[in-house]
Amino acid sequence: MRKTEPSKELRTRAEEIVSAYDNWTATRKRPRGYRKAVREMNRAERAYMRLEAQICETPATTLEGMRAKVRCAQAYMKEEGIDRIDGGSAAESMAVSIFKDILRMTGTLA
Repeated sequence: MRKTEPSKELRTRAEEIVSAYDNWTATRKRPRGYRKAVREMNRAERAYMRLEAQICETPATTLEGMRAKVRCAQAYMKEEGIDRIDGGSAAESMAVSIFKDILRMTGTLA
C-alpha cells in the first residue's frame, strides 16, 4: 500500500484539532457527584462479578438448578437475546445450544 504524506496545512489543522480536544478534556468540569457515581458503579460491578463467579462455581445438581443458570445467562443477554450470538466463538455457540437443550428438556422452551 502506498503511503502519502499529508500537506503542511492538513498536518497543522490536525494538530490544532488534537490540541483543542486535549485542552477541552483537561479543563471540562465534571458534574457534581460524578466521582461518587463512578465509585458506586465500580463497586456494583465488582459485586456483580463476584456473584457471577459464585454462580458459575456452584455445580447444578438438578434440572431446576441448570434452568436457574440459564435464566442468569438470559438476564445477562437481555438486550441481544440469548439465541442471537452472531459470530460468537464455538464455546458461545455450544453454550447457547446447551441452554436450548436444557429448556427443551424441562419443557420451558418458548
